[in-house]
Amino acid sequence: MYKLNDVPELFKRLALIVAPAGYGKSSLLGQWAAGVAEKGIRYGWLTLEQGEADEKQFLAYIVLVLARAGVKLDELVTGARDGFADAATNAVLAKLVRSLNDEEGQIVLILEDYHSAECDAVNAIVKRLIRDTLSQFTIFIDSRRQPNIDAFSLIASGDAIEIDAQQLRLTKAETLLALRDVTDDNSGLEIYDQTEGWPVAVQLARVQRRNAPDE
Repeated sequence: MYKLNDVPELFKRLALIVAPAGYGKSSLLGQWAAGVAEKGIRYGWLTLEQGEADEKQFLAYIVLVLARAGVKLDELVTGARDGFADAATNAVLAKLVRSLNDEEGQIVLILEDYHSAECDAVNAIVKRLIRDTLSQFTIFIDSRRQPNIDAFSLIASGDAIEIDAQQLRLTKAETLLALRDVTDDNSGLEIYDQTEGWPVAVQLARVQRRNAPDE
């Protein structure tokens, strides 16, 4: 299973996790956030929900989470509280980019469950943030599907990394370790073969064995 003890992705523009539900995407984001916090780096975490694919509301959420993280966005916060109802999206985005580029030090924006809000307008905002901000600004994204944000071009140029479902699977050793208090190694290997290292399936097997150890 992919693990991150350090945060080399901070030198990238984008860190992308793409996998179905149950593969530990949020757990990995949490590891990244912990690594960021340990380094004293400012970060904003935005969890997206179904029905939030409105470009102005999306921008407002970004402004508010970054402001709470300590980024100086005073001029934008007032408008964000109203969802930028009376502002032009391009003007707000341009001001946000300038504000981010005026900041000193690394800044991270975490977008959890990106698939919930993905649409052309939201993708355009993310692409512009990646394209127009300076290298100290990094976006972490998790999504159940590949977002349409030119990730392949960024990966090819060395400006992004992608973690997929295969990299998030548990290894045999990790599966045995997760099951060691509820079963022996032989049964653990059978569970690994049945689940193919899918983290949620391994966890369900662990709960089942703990509740019914003789079955």
